[in-house]
Amino acid sequence: MVVPAERVPLVLEEWGEKHVKVTIILSAGFSEVGNIELEEEVKRIGAKFGIRILGSNCLGVLIVV
Repeated sequence: MVVPAERVPLVLEEWGEKHVKVTIILSAGFSEVGNIELEEEVKRIGAKFGIRILGSNCLGVLIVV
């Protein structure tokens, strides 16, 4: 699921309640544009539910075998 940065905390809360443990945040709009508070909220929610987070502003993961 890809959502705007402002909606990421809401989605993380929902996923945390469903015991999701890993996520990749593709959305941009966090500390790289000065929105430090939003990034800190994402970190807080991740810690609250034990969600490992890759991102934000991440294009994804490449696994080479």
